[in-house]
Amino acid sequence: MRWNHSMAVIWALSLPWGAQAADGSEWSEALGFLDAHTVLKTADVGIHLVRVSTGETVYAHDDTKALIPASTAKVFTTAVALRELGPAWRFETEFVSSVRPDGTGVLPGDLYLVGSGDPGFVVEDLYKLVRDLRNVGVERISGRLLLDHSQTEAPGWIPGWDNPEDEEKGPAYYASLGALSINFNAAEIVIAPGATSGASARVGLGTKASDYLSVRNEVKTVGKGGGTSIRVVRELGDGTVTYVTKGTIEVGAKPRWRYRSVPDPTAYVAAALSDLLKGEGIAVEGGFGRGEAPDDARLLVSRSSDPLVTMLSVTNKYSSNIYAEQLLRALGGRSGEAASTEEGLQVIDAYLSSLGIAEEQKMLSNGSGLSRDTKVSARALTSVLVDMARDASLYPEFAASLAIGGVDGTLRKRLDAEDGLLRAKTGSLDGAQSLAGYVEDADGDVYAFAFLVNGFRGSSAKVRGVQDRFVTEVFGISLRGEDMSEGLGGDVVDN
Repeated sequence: MRWNHSMAVIWALSLPWGAQAADGSEWSEALGFLDAHTVLKTADVGIHLVRVSTGETVYAHDDTKALIPASTAKVFTTAVALRELGPAWRFETEFVSSVRPDGTGVLPGDLYLVGSGDPGFVVEDLYKLVRDLRNVGVERISGRLLLDHSQTEAPGWIPGWDNPEDEEKGPAYYASLGALSINFNAAEIVIAPGATSGASARVGLGTKASDYLSVRNEVKTVGKGGGTSIRVVRELGDGTVTYVTKGTIEVGAKPRWRYRSVPDPTAYVAAALSDLLKGEGIAVEGGFGRGEAPDDARLLVSRSSDPLVTMLSVTNKYSSNIYAEQLLRALGGRSGEAASTEEGLQVIDAYLSSLGIAEEQKMLSNGSGLSRDTKVSARALTSVLVDMARDASLYPEFAASLAIGGVDGTLRKRLDAEDGLLRAKTGSLDGAQSLAGYVEDADGDVYAFAFLVNGFRGSSAKVRGVQDRFVTEVFGISLRGEDMSEGLGGDVVDN
Protein backbone atom coordinates (compact mmCIF):
# COMPACT_ATOMS: atom_id res chain seq x y z
CA MET A 1 0.00 0.00 0.00
CA ARG A 2 1.21 3.53 -0.79
CA TRP A 3 1.59 5.75 2.27
CA ASN A 4 2.06 9.39 1.37
CA HIS A 5 4.07 10.24 4.50
CA SER A 6 6.08 12.92 2.71
CA MET A 7 2.88 14.98 2.45
CA ALA A 8 1.25 14.17 5.77
CA VAL A 9 1.80 15.01 9.41
CA ILE A 10 1.60 11.86 11.53
CA TRP A 11 -0.82 12.08 14.41
CA ALA A 12 -0.06 9.46 17.09
CA LEU A 13 -3.52 9.36 18.60
CA SER A 14 -5.48 6.47 20.06
CA LEU A 15 -8.72 7.57 18.33
CA PRO A 16 -10.62 8.88 21.39
CA TRP A 17 -13.28 10.09 18.92
CA GLY A 18 -14.78 6.61 19.08
CA ALA A 19 -13.40 5.04 15.91
CA GLN A 20 -12.10 1.50 15.59
CA ALA A 21 -9.10 0.60 13.45
CA ALA A 22 -7.97 -2.87 12.47
CA ASP A 23 -4.28 -1.98 12.88
CA GLY A 24 -3.76 0.36 15.82
CA SER A 25 -0.51 1.97 14.73
CA GLU A 26 -0.66 2.39 10.96
CA TRP A 27 -4.34 3.20 10.68
CA SER A 28 -4.37 5.36 13.79
CA GLU A 29 -1.50 7.40 12.45
CA ALA A 30 -3.13 7.87 9.08
CA LEU A 31 -6.64 8.66 10.32
CA GLY A 32 -5.98 10.30 13.66
CA PHE A 33 -6.43 13.71 12.02
CA LEU A 34 -10.20 13.14 12.09
CA ASP A 35 -10.21 13.74 15.83
CA ALA A 36 -8.63 17.16 15.32
CA HIS A 37 -11.27 18.49 12.98
CA THR A 38 -13.70 20.70 14.85
CA VAL A 39 -16.15 20.48 11.97
CA LEU A 40 -16.84 16.86 12.95
CA LYS A 41 -16.99 17.24 16.72
CA THR A 42 -20.58 18.49 16.81
CA ALA A 43 -21.79 16.51 13.78
CA ASP A 44 -23.27 13.04 13.38
CA VAL A 45 -20.70 10.99 11.49
CA GLY A 46 -20.72 7.45 10.13
CA ILE A 47 -17.63 5.92 8.50
CA HIS A 48 -16.97 2.39 7.31
CA LEU A 49 -13.90 1.19 5.43
CA VAL A 50 -13.70 -2.41 4.19
CA ARG A 51 -11.09 -4.49 2.38
CA VAL A 52 -13.19 -6.10 -0.36
CA SER A 53 -11.15 -9.30 -0.76
CA THR A 54 -11.58 -10.33 2.88
CA GLY A 55 -14.59 -8.36 4.05
CA GLU A 56 -12.41 -7.09 6.90
CA THR A 57 -13.46 -3.82 8.52
CA VAL A 58 -10.33 -1.70 8.40
CA TYR A 59 -11.82 1.38 10.04
CA ALA A 60 -15.22 2.23 11.49
CA HIS A 61 -16.95 5.01 13.37
CA ASP A 62 -20.67 4.73 14.14
CA ASP A 63 -20.93 2.62 11.01
CA THR A 64 -24.39 1.27 11.91
CA LYS A 65 -25.90 4.66 12.70
CA ALA A 66 -28.67 5.66 10.27
CA LEU A 67 -27.92 9.06 8.68
CA ILE A 68 -29.19 11.07 5.73
CA PRO A 69 -27.12 9.80 2.76
CA ALA A 70 -28.28 12.41 0.22
CA SER A 71 -27.38 11.25 -3.29
CA THR A 72 -25.21 8.34 -2.18
CA ALA A 73 -28.61 6.60 -1.91
CA LYS A 74 -28.30 6.24 -5.69
CA VAL A 75 -25.78 3.48 -4.96
CA PHE A 76 -28.68 1.29 -3.82
CA THR A 77 -30.90 2.11 -6.78
CA THR A 78 -28.28 1.61 -9.46
CA ALA A 79 -26.78 -1.54 -7.94
CA VAL A 80 -30.16 -3.25 -7.68
CA ALA A 81 -31.21 -2.06 -11.15
CA LEU A 82 -28.07 -3.56 -12.65
CA ARG A 83 -28.54 -6.78 -10.70
CA GLU A 84 -32.25 -7.19 -11.46
CA LEU A 85 -32.59 -5.75 -14.96
CA GLY A 86 -29.18 -6.43 -16.51
CA PRO A 87 -26.78 -4.10 -18.35
CA ALA A 88 -28.56 -4.33 -21.72
CA TRP A 89 -32.09 -3.58 -20.46
CA ARG A 90 -33.90 -0.63 -22.10
CA PHE A 91 -37.04 1.48 -21.79
CA GLU A 92 -39.36 1.57 -24.82
CA THR A 93 -41.57 4.38 -26.13
CA GLU A 94 -44.03 3.24 -28.80
CA PHE A 95 -46.72 4.37 -31.21
CA VAL A 96 -49.34 1.60 -31.33
CA SER A 97 -52.78 1.22 -32.91
CA SER A 98 -55.50 -1.36 -33.47
CA VAL A 99 -55.61 -0.36 -37.14
CA ARG A 100 -53.05 -0.04 -39.91
CA PRO A 101 -52.47 2.84 -42.36
CA ASP A 102 -54.81 2.35 -45.33
CA GLY A 103 -52.26 2.97 -48.06
CA THR A 104 -53.47 6.50 -48.80
CA GLY A 105 -51.75 8.03 -45.79
CA VAL A 106 -54.73 7.71 -43.43
CA LEU A 107 -54.72 5.87 -40.11
CA PRO A 108 -58.45 5.06 -39.82
CA GLY A 109 -58.75 5.10 -36.04
CA ASP A 110 -56.99 6.02 -32.82
CA LEU A 111 -53.25 6.21 -32.32
CA TYR A 112 -51.60 5.70 -28.92
CA LEU A 113 -48.24 6.90 -27.65
CA VAL A 114 -47.21 4.47 -24.92
CA GLY A 115 -44.40 5.31 -22.50
CA SER A 116 -42.56 3.18 -19.99
CA GLY A 117 -40.63 5.88 -18.13
CA ASP A 118 -37.53 6.53 -20.23
CA PRO A 119 -35.71 9.30 -18.29
CA GLY A 120 -33.44 10.15 -21.23
CA PHE A 121 -36.21 10.66 -23.78
CA VAL A 122 -35.72 14.09 -25.37
CA VAL A 123 -37.42 16.13 -28.08
CA GLU A 124 -35.06 14.74 -30.72
CA ASP A 125 -36.34 11.24 -29.90
CA LEU A 126 -39.92 12.43 -30.22
CA TYR A 127 -39.12 14.05 -33.56
CA LYS A 128 -37.61 10.77 -34.80
CA LEU A 129 -40.78 8.92 -33.79
CA VAL A 130 -42.90 11.42 -35.73
CA ARG A 131 -40.69 11.09 -38.80
CA ASP A 132 -40.83 7.30 -38.55
CA LEU A 133 -44.60 7.48 -38.25
CA ARG A 134 -44.80 9.41 -41.48
CA ASN A 135 -42.38 7.02 -43.16
CA VAL A 136 -44.58 4.00 -42.39
CA GLY A 137 -47.51 5.66 -44.10
CA VAL A 138 -49.29 7.87 -41.55
CA GLU A 139 -50.10 11.34 -42.91
CA ARG A 140 -53.50 11.81 -41.28
CA ILE A 141 -55.08 10.30 -38.16
CA SER A 142 -58.85 10.08 -38.51
CA GLY A 143 -59.30 9.25 -34.82
CA ARG A 144 -57.69 10.55 -31.65
CA LEU A 145 -54.10 10.61 -30.50
CA LEU A 146 -54.13 9.28 -26.94
CA LEU A 147 -51.19 9.32 -24.53
CA ASP A 148 -50.90 6.16 -22.45
CA HIS A 149 -48.96 6.57 -19.21
CA SER A 150 -50.47 3.50 -17.54
CA GLN A 151 -47.23 1.52 -17.35
CA THR A 152 -46.21 3.47 -14.26
CA GLU A 153 -48.09 5.04 -11.38
CA ALA A 154 -49.73 8.41 -12.02
CA PRO A 155 -47.40 11.31 -12.85
CA GLY A 156 -46.20 13.27 -9.85
CA TRP A 157 -43.26 14.82 -8.05
CA ILE A 158 -40.33 12.94 -6.49
CA PRO A 159 -41.73 11.36 -3.32
CA GLY A 160 -40.12 12.14 0.01
CA TRP A 161 -39.31 15.78 -0.77
CA ASP A 162 -41.68 18.51 0.33
CA ASN A 163 -39.61 21.68 0.26
CA PRO A 164 -42.21 24.45 -0.32
CA GLU A 165 -39.70 26.64 -2.14
CA ASP A 166 -38.87 23.88 -4.62
CA GLU A 167 -42.54 23.10 -5.14
CA GLU A 168 -43.16 26.76 -5.93
CA LYS A 169 -40.12 27.55 -8.07
CA GLY A 170 -39.59 24.18 -9.75
CA PRO A 171 -35.81 23.78 -9.97
CA ALA A 172 -34.76 21.21 -12.58
CA TYR A 173 -33.39 18.78 -9.97
CA TYR A 174 -36.88 18.48 -8.48
CA ALA A 175 -38.36 16.76 -11.51
CA SER A 176 -41.82 15.43 -12.09
CA LEU A 177 -42.07 11.72 -12.91
CA GLY A 178 -44.19 9.82 -15.38
CA ALA A 179 -44.30 7.02 -17.93
CA LEU A 180 -44.19 9.68 -20.65
CA SER A 181 -41.38 12.16 -20.06
CA ILE A 182 -39.36 14.51 -22.22
CA ASN A 183 -36.26 16.67 -21.75
CA PHE A 184 -35.87 15.42 -18.15
CA ASN A 185 -39.30 17.00 -17.54
CA ALA A 186 -37.77 20.44 -17.54
CA ALA A 187 -38.37 23.47 -19.72
CA GLU A 188 -35.29 25.09 -21.25
CA ILE A 189 -35.52 28.89 -21.27
CA VAL A 190 -32.98 30.83 -23.34
CA ILE A 191 -32.33 34.53 -22.64
CA ALA A 192 -30.18 36.65 -24.98
CA PRO A 193 -29.59 40.42 -25.01
CA GLY A 194 -31.35 42.78 -27.37
CA ALA A 195 -29.48 44.94 -29.87
CA THR A 196 -29.31 48.09 -27.75
CA SER A 197 -29.54 49.24 -24.16
CA GLY A 198 -33.17 49.61 -23.16
CA ALA A 199 -34.42 47.01 -25.61
CA SER A 200 -36.24 43.90 -24.46
CA ALA A 201 -34.13 40.79 -24.23
CA ARG A 202 -34.72 37.91 -26.61
CA VAL A 203 -36.34 35.02 -24.76
CA GLY A 204 -37.57 31.68 -26.02
CA LEU A 205 -38.16 28.03 -25.15
CA GLY A 206 -35.72 25.35 -26.23
CA THR A 207 -38.62 23.00 -27.04
CA LYS A 208 -41.82 24.32 -28.54
CA ALA A 209 -44.87 23.07 -26.62
CA SER A 210 -47.45 25.71 -27.49
CA ASP A 211 -50.51 24.18 -25.87
CA TYR A 212 -48.80 23.86 -22.48
CA LEU A 213 -45.75 26.12 -22.08
CA SER A 214 -45.23 29.81 -22.73
CA VAL A 215 -42.86 32.60 -21.64
CA ARG A 216 -43.50 36.20 -20.68
CA ASN A 217 -40.42 38.31 -21.08
CA GLU A 218 -39.69 41.14 -18.64
CA VAL A 219 -35.89 41.14 -19.04
CA LYS A 220 -34.35 44.40 -20.22
CA THR A 221 -31.07 44.89 -22.03
CA VAL A 222 -28.66 47.23 -20.22
CA GLY A 223 -25.38 48.86 -21.19
CA LYS A 224 -21.91 47.58 -20.41
CA GLY A 225 -21.35 47.49 -16.69
CA GLY A 226 -25.07 47.42 -15.99
CA GLY A 227 -24.87 43.82 -14.83
CA THR A 228 -26.70 40.63 -15.80
CA SER A 229 -29.19 39.34 -13.25
CA ILE A 230 -31.98 37.02 -14.33
CA ARG A 231 -34.62 35.13 -12.42
CA VAL A 232 -37.50 32.98 -13.60
CA VAL A 233 -40.92 32.84 -11.95
CA ARG A 234 -43.18 29.89 -12.75
CA GLU A 235 -46.89 30.66 -12.98
CA LEU A 236 -49.35 27.75 -13.11
CA GLY A 237 -52.62 28.25 -14.98
CA ASP A 238 -55.50 25.92 -15.82
CA GLY A 239 -53.53 23.19 -17.60
CA THR A 240 -50.80 25.60 -18.68
CA VAL A 241 -47.45 26.86 -17.37
CA THR A 242 -46.02 30.34 -17.96
CA TYR A 243 -42.40 31.15 -17.20
CA VAL A 244 -41.92 34.84 -16.45
CA THR A 245 -38.35 36.04 -16.97
CA LYS A 246 -37.30 39.10 -14.97
CA GLY A 247 -34.13 41.17 -14.59
CA THR A 248 -31.40 42.54 -16.84
CA ILE A 249 -28.81 41.33 -19.32
CA GLU A 250 -25.89 43.35 -20.68
CA VAL A 251 -25.55 44.31 -24.34
CA GLY A 252 -23.31 41.78 -26.06
CA ALA A 253 -23.47 39.29 -23.18
CA LYS A 254 -23.56 35.59 -23.89
CA PRO A 255 -26.99 33.99 -23.82
CA ARG A 256 -28.12 32.53 -20.52
CA TRP A 257 -29.94 29.23 -20.07
CA ARG A 258 -32.38 28.51 -17.25
CA TYR A 259 -34.16 25.22 -16.57
CA ARG A 260 -37.41 24.74 -14.64
CA SER A 261 -39.37 21.56 -14.00
CA VAL A 262 -42.83 21.05 -15.48
CA PRO A 263 -45.69 19.88 -13.24
CA ASP A 264 -47.38 17.56 -15.77
CA PRO A 265 -44.96 15.58 -17.94
CA THR A 266 -47.75 13.98 -19.99
CA ALA A 267 -49.11 17.40 -20.95
CA TYR A 268 -45.57 18.49 -21.86
CA VAL A 269 -45.13 15.49 -24.17
CA ALA A 270 -48.58 16.02 -25.73
CA ALA A 271 -47.91 19.68 -26.47
CA ALA A 272 -44.47 19.04 -27.94
CA LEU A 273 -45.89 16.17 -30.01
CA SER A 274 -48.72 18.36 -31.31
CA ASP A 275 -46.26 20.97 -32.56
CA LEU A 276 -44.01 18.36 -34.18
CA LEU A 277 -46.93 16.70 -35.96
CA LYS A 278 -48.06 20.06 -37.33
CA GLY A 279 -44.54 20.70 -38.53
CA GLU A 280 -44.60 17.42 -40.43
CA GLY A 281 -48.06 18.09 -41.84
CA ILE A 282 -49.71 15.19 -39.99
CA ALA A 283 -53.30 16.04 -39.03
CA VAL A 284 -55.02 14.61 -35.93
CA GLU A 285 -58.74 14.92 -36.64
CA GLY A 286 -59.96 13.54 -33.31
CA GLY A 287 -57.76 15.70 -31.13
CA PHE A 288 -55.50 14.76 -28.22
CA GLY A 289 -56.36 12.99 -25.00
CA ARG A 290 -55.19 10.40 -22.49
CA GLY A 291 -56.12 6.75 -22.55
CA GLU A 292 -54.84 3.21 -22.26
CA ALA A 293 -54.03 1.31 -25.44
CA PRO A 294 -56.34 -1.69 -26.09
CA ASP A 295 -55.03 -5.23 -25.89
CA ASP A 296 -55.22 -5.68 -29.67
CA ALA A 297 -53.06 -2.62 -30.40
CA ARG A 298 -50.00 -3.43 -32.49
CA LEU A 299 -46.69 -1.67 -32.82
CA LEU A 300 -46.23 0.92 -35.56
CA VAL A 301 -42.90 2.53 -34.59
CA SER A 302 -40.82 2.66 -31.42
CA ARG A 303 -37.81 4.31 -29.83
CA SER A 304 -35.50 2.51 -27.39
CA SER A 305 -33.61 4.17 -24.59
CA ASP A 306 -29.90 3.83 -24.09
CA PRO A 307 -28.99 0.50 -22.46
CA LEU A 308 -29.11 0.42 -18.68
CA VAL A 309 -25.33 0.45 -18.36
CA THR A 310 -25.25 3.86 -20.06
CA MET A 311 -28.10 5.19 -17.93
CA LEU A 312 -26.25 4.14 -14.77
CA SER A 313 -23.38 6.47 -15.66
CA VAL A 314 -25.74 9.43 -16.01
CA THR A 315 -27.38 8.50 -12.71
CA ASN A 316 -24.20 8.15 -10.69
CA LYS A 317 -21.58 10.33 -12.35
CA TYR A 318 -23.90 13.31 -12.71
CA SER A 319 -26.30 12.45 -9.89
CA SER A 320 -29.47 12.64 -11.99
CA ASN A 321 -32.53 12.46 -9.77
CA ILE A 322 -35.00 11.74 -12.56
CA TYR A 323 -32.86 8.85 -13.83
CA ALA A 324 -32.69 7.33 -10.36
CA GLU A 325 -36.42 7.68 -9.75
CA GLN A 326 -37.49 6.29 -13.12
CA LEU A 327 -35.11 3.34 -12.69
CA LEU A 328 -36.57 2.71 -9.25
CA ARG A 329 -40.06 2.61 -10.75
CA ALA A 330 -38.85 0.21 -13.43
CA LEU A 331 -37.70 -2.15 -10.66
CA GLY A 332 -41.24 -2.03 -9.29
CA GLY A 333 -42.86 -2.79 -12.63
CA ARG A 334 -41.69 -6.36 -13.07
CA SER A 335 -44.83 -7.87 -11.52
CA GLY A 336 -46.96 -6.89 -14.50
CA GLU A 337 -48.67 -4.10 -12.58
CA ALA A 338 -48.04 -0.39 -13.06
CA ALA A 339 -44.49 0.39 -11.98
CA SER A 340 -44.37 2.32 -8.72
CA THR A 341 -41.91 3.87 -6.31
CA GLU A 342 -43.19 1.75 -3.44
CA GLU A 343 -42.75 -1.53 -5.30
CA GLY A 344 -39.27 -0.50 -6.38
CA LEU A 345 -38.34 0.25 -2.79
CA GLN A 346 -39.57 -3.19 -1.78
CA VAL A 347 -37.14 -4.77 -4.28
CA ILE A 348 -34.25 -2.77 -2.84
CA ASP A 349 -35.30 -3.54 0.72
CA ALA A 350 -35.35 -7.28 -0.01
CA TYR A 351 -31.86 -7.08 -1.50
CA LEU A 352 -30.47 -5.18 1.49
CA SER A 353 -32.07 -7.70 3.85
CA SER A 354 -30.33 -10.51 1.94
CA LEU A 355 -27.04 -8.79 2.78
CA GLY A 356 -27.92 -8.80 6.48
CA ILE A 357 -28.70 -5.08 6.79
CA ALA A 358 -30.99 -4.42 9.75
CA GLU A 359 -34.25 -2.55 9.23
CA GLU A 360 -33.13 0.47 11.24
CA GLN A 361 -30.14 0.89 8.90
CA LYS A 362 -32.12 1.05 5.62
CA MET A 363 -35.00 3.52 5.68
CA LEU A 364 -35.52 4.60 2.06
CA SER A 365 -38.24 6.89 0.73
CA ASN A 366 -37.17 7.26 -2.90
CA GLY A 367 -34.46 6.26 -5.34
CA SER A 368 -32.48 9.47 -5.62
CA GLY A 369 -31.72 10.44 -2.02
CA LEU A 370 -33.57 13.76 -2.38
CA SER A 371 -35.20 13.34 1.01
CA ARG A 372 -34.55 13.92 4.67
CA ASP A 373 -36.69 10.90 5.48
CA THR A 374 -34.20 8.54 3.84
CA LYS A 375 -31.66 7.35 6.39
CA VAL A 376 -29.09 4.59 6.00
CA SER A 377 -25.89 3.51 7.66
CA ALA A 378 -22.38 3.68 6.30
CA ARG A 379 -22.25 -0.10 6.71
CA ALA A 380 -25.34 -0.52 4.50
CA LEU A 381 -23.58 1.39 1.73
CA THR A 382 -20.34 -0.59 2.01
CA SER A 383 -22.28 -3.87 2.12
CA VAL A 384 -23.70 -3.10 -1.31
CA LEU A 385 -20.36 -1.88 -2.62
CA VAL A 386 -18.62 -5.03 -1.44
CA ASP A 387 -21.33 -7.29 -2.85
CA MET A 388 -21.11 -5.63 -6.26
CA ALA A 389 -17.30 -5.76 -6.24
CA ARG A 390 -17.37 -9.51 -5.65
CA ASP A 391 -19.63 -10.17 -8.66
CA ALA A 392 -17.38 -10.36 -11.72
CA SER A 393 -20.38 -10.14 -14.05
CA LEU A 394 -21.55 -6.80 -12.62
CA TYR A 395 -18.62 -5.03 -11.01
CA PRO A 396 -16.95 -3.57 -14.14
CA GLU A 397 -20.18 -1.88 -15.26
CA PHE A 398 -21.13 -0.74 -11.78
CA ALA A 399 -17.71 0.71 -10.93
CA ALA A 400 -17.56 2.45 -14.31
CA SER A 401 -20.82 4.26 -13.51
CA LEU A 402 -19.22 6.08 -10.56
CA ALA A 403 -17.46 9.43 -10.86
CA ILE A 404 -13.66 9.29 -11.16
CA GLY A 405 -11.76 11.51 -8.76
CA GLY A 406 -10.37 14.57 -10.52
CA VAL A 407 -11.70 13.40 -13.89
CA ASP A 408 -15.46 13.52 -14.39
CA GLY A 409 -18.92 13.83 -12.93
CA THR A 410 -19.41 15.30 -9.49
CA LEU A 411 -15.78 14.52 -8.58
CA ARG A 412 -14.28 16.35 -11.53
CA LYS A 413 -12.93 19.15 -9.32
CA ARG A 414 -12.32 17.14 -6.19
CA LEU A 415 -9.99 14.23 -5.46
CA ASP A 416 -7.32 13.68 -8.09
CA ALA A 417 -6.86 9.91 -8.11
CA GLU A 418 -3.59 8.69 -9.52
CA ASP A 419 -4.32 6.44 -12.51
CA GLY A 420 -8.05 6.78 -11.88
CA LEU A 421 -8.01 4.60 -8.76
CA LEU A 422 -10.82 6.43 -6.97
CA ARG A 423 -14.43 5.91 -8.07
CA ALA A 424 -17.18 7.23 -5.84
CA LYS A 425 -20.68 8.66 -5.46
CA THR A 426 -21.15 12.03 -3.80
CA GLY A 427 -24.15 13.29 -1.87
CA SER A 428 -25.16 16.77 -0.77
CA LEU A 429 -28.14 18.32 0.99
CA ASP A 430 -28.23 21.23 3.42
CA GLY A 431 -26.53 19.87 6.53
CA ALA A 432 -25.66 16.52 4.92
CA GLN A 433 -22.51 15.58 2.98
CA SER A 434 -21.60 12.06 1.94
CA LEU A 435 -19.04 10.16 -0.12
CA ALA A 436 -19.01 6.42 -0.88
CA GLY A 437 -17.15 4.28 -3.36
CA TYR A 438 -13.98 2.35 -4.14
CA VAL A 439 -10.25 2.92 -4.06
CA GLU A 440 -7.62 0.48 -5.32
CA ASP A 441 -4.20 0.61 -3.70
CA ALA A 442 -0.81 0.06 -5.32
CA ASP A 443 -0.95 -3.66 -4.52
CA GLY A 444 -4.24 -4.07 -6.37
CA ASP A 445 -6.38 -4.39 -3.22
CA VAL A 446 -9.82 -2.80 -3.59
CA TYR A 447 -11.38 -1.02 -0.62
CA ALA A 448 -15.01 0.05 -0.25
CA PHE A 449 -15.80 3.03 1.95
CA ALA A 450 -18.67 5.26 3.05
CA PHE A 451 -18.32 8.56 4.92
CA LEU A 452 -21.57 10.26 6.00
CA VAL A 453 -21.77 13.58 7.87
CA ASN A 454 -25.04 15.14 9.13
CA GLY A 455 -25.84 18.21 11.19
CA PHE A 456 -22.46 19.88 10.89
CA ARG A 457 -21.71 23.49 11.69
CA GLY A 458 -19.93 25.70 9.22
CA SER A 459 -19.44 25.28 5.51
CA SER A 460 -20.08 22.12 3.54
CA ALA A 461 -16.77 22.81 1.77
CA LYS A 462 -14.88 21.98 4.96
CA VAL A 463 -16.79 18.72 5.37
CA ARG A 464 -15.98 17.73 1.80
CA GLY A 465 -12.38 18.62 2.53
CA VAL A 466 -12.31 16.25 5.50
CA GLN A 467 -13.84 13.47 3.40
CA ASP A 468 -11.27 14.03 0.68
CA ARG A 469 -8.50 14.09 3.28
CA PHE A 470 -9.78 10.75 4.63
CA VAL A 471 -9.27 9.13 1.24
CA THR A 472 -5.96 10.94 0.77
CA GLU A 473 -4.46 9.86 4.07
CA VAL A 474 -5.48 6.24 3.76
CA PHE A 475 -4.50 5.66 0.16
CA GLY A 476 -1.91 8.33 -0.61
CA ILE A 477 -4.09 9.92 -3.28
CA SER A 478 -3.01 13.53 -3.78
CA LEU A 479 -5.55 16.32 -3.62
CA ARG A 480 -5.44 18.43 -6.75
CA GLY A 481 -3.02 21.27 -6.02
CA GLU A 482 -3.18 20.73 -2.24
CA ASP A 483 -0.22 20.92 0.15
CA MET A 484 -1.11 18.33 2.76
CA SER A 485 1.23 19.88 5.32
CA GLU A 486 -1.45 22.56 5.74
CA GLY A 487 -5.10 22.53 6.64
CA LEU A 488 -4.87 20.07 9.53
CA GLY A 489 -6.87 21.98 12.10
CA GLY A 490 -10.06 22.39 10.09
CA ASP A 491 -8.80 24.89 7.50
CA VAL A 492 -9.32 22.34 4.74
CA VAL A 493 -9.40 23.79 1.26
CA ASP A 494 -12.57 23.12 -0.71
CA ASN A 495 -11.80 21.18 -3.85
